[in-house]
Amino acid sequence: MTLDDKKLLTEHWVRIANMDFEACRRLLESDSSILWEPVLFHVQQAVEKWLTALCIWNEADFDFSHSIKYLTDTLVPYYPDLSSEENYKTAHMLAYYEEDSIFGFVSNEQVAKDINKALQVLNYFSAFTKEKLGAGVWTDKYTKLKSSEVPATAELVFVKH
Repeated sequence: MTLDDKKLLTEHWVRIANMDFEACRRLLESDSSILWEPVLFHVQQAVEKWLTALCIWNEADFDFSHSIKYLTDTLVPYYPDLSSEENYKTAHMLAYYEEDSIFGFVSNEQVAKDINKALQVLNYFSAFTKEKLGAGVWTDKYTKLKSSEVPATAELVFVKH
């Protein structure tokens, strides 16, 4: 893979992860605990996609996966600090939210426990990925999706976080 191809593919995954980050922010703005499960789903999705971007950037030998534990394990040779016990606990907690089909099956008490930790994890991995990729790949600016990527019935705009 050329450096330009790697950069474009990494930027693509970062952009999608940042959309999940923005979805979390907007759902939380509603100030309704009924939306916490979708927030947790988008936290998991954002972290998964940032880790995927890091795998691509480092040209790691990996399979695309929803498993944060798998992606974290794949990245440990590049970023040894990801092997901490705290990161394994986080991966286990977010595993519940890998699929949106889980909605309604996790107790309200468990969701309430997970939400604050999940938001800390979201901010940690956002900063971690931004630091590791650097300004040349990470983007904080507003990015409009290309028209070929937008359904005919909608126009999606990614908003800076």
